[in-house]
Order: sequence, then C-alpha cells, then structure tokens
Amino acid sequence: MRRLIVTDLDGTLTSRDLLLSPKVLEAVKLAREADIRIWIATGNAFPVASTISKYTGMRDYVIAENGCIVGKHGVIERKFGDPEESKKAFEYAKEVLGLKPKPRNYRRMIDYVFEPEGDPKKIEEELRSRGFKVRVAYSGFAIHILPEDVSKGKTLKRLIEKEGIPTDRVVAIGDGPNDLELFSIASIKAAPEDGHELAKKAADRIVSGEGNALYDVVTRLLKE
Repeated sequence: MRRLIVTDLDGTLTSRDLLLSPKVLEAVKLAREADIRIWIATGNAFPVASTISKYTGMRDYVIAENGCIVGKHGVIERKFGDPEESKKAFEYAKEVLGLKPKPRNYRRMIDYVFEPEGDPKKIEEELRSRGFKVRVAYSGFAIHILPEDVSKGKTLKRLIEKEGIPTDRVVAIGDGPNDLELFSIASIKAAPEDGHELAKKAADRIVSGEGNALYDVVTRLLKE
C-alpha cells in the first residue's frame, strides 16, 4: 500500500517566518509521481490550510484547528468538539487571565488562539479549575484553547481508519509540541532541525529545516 505523509503547516511545511520554499512544490510533484498522498494537519484555520493544499498540488485531506476540523478540496466534512465550550474558555482567558488574542480568530470555529505568552500548562490548570472542559495546546506559534477530547492525533486516527490506511504506512512531520499527537500514530516520525526540542526528541528522524522538511522526507522515502 502506498505511503501517507501527514505534515504540519507553520514551521514545518513553511520556514519559521512562514514562507513556503520552492522545494515544497517539487516535493509534492515527486510524491504524486510515486503515488504518495500528503495531508496537512495543523493548528491553523481551515481556509488557510485548504488553500495551501490546493495551490501546492496536494489536493487531499486537511486536518485543521488541531483536529477540530476535517475537510477536502475546501469543503469541511467533519467537526469535532463543542465550539461553545472553547469559546467560553477563550473569553475567560482574554478577560480574566489577560491573554492577548491572535488577530484572526474570526476565521476559526472551535480552536481559539492567543499570542504565545504564558505557561500553557498553568493556563490549562486555571481553566479546568474554573470548570471549562478544554485543553491548552502550544504550537510554537500560538497558545490554543480547544475541547478536551480533540487532538491532531485522534482525528488522524479516525481518518486513516476511514480511508483504510494502516499506521505502518503513515509518516508524520512536525515541529511543535502539538505534533507529538501525530507522532503517536505514525510509523515514521520526522522533525525539522529548527523545530521545538520536544518534537525533535520524540522524532526518529531529524530532517532539513527552513521549510524544506517535506522535500527531505519525500526524497528519503523514494530511496528506501
């Protein structure tokens, strides 16, 4: 059975300053020729991720908002988690805890984001102590508040089961702590050399950074 590559977006498919390398297009072309599918699994919003999927030529599944949204070809197919719960926790964190929201939360449906300031673990403890059924994830670019029963890994597991893809054919690439959820599902775990230390420690392959991780992974797979 063909391989599936599941890649994070910000800091993995892109550089740390969020630029797409020309090698991404080359990697997608090589993967398509080898019948390797590429999905995006990101903490970013669905419209952003689905646009990248389309214009790079991947044109396959997108897992957005840390597992809260799944879609393909720009169309949302499934949503996971209670949006009202995370929205209430978001408002509490903004008004009471004083966290600074990221500017584009209006594009988000379930997972809401703040500037990466403060300790995600302590923020989660405070929110849970106030009765909010949420968890707090850190992507390296933002602090995310989302429903407690949702993650990239859980949604990926549902999706590969639906598609009939065994875990031993799944390759995950990620640069942040929230990508450890993907690594728990994949047989090959790759982190870019400029990624977060937690991601690199959990990976079994350290690959090129500066947005060249996908190209590095694809070319290595073609040699195996």
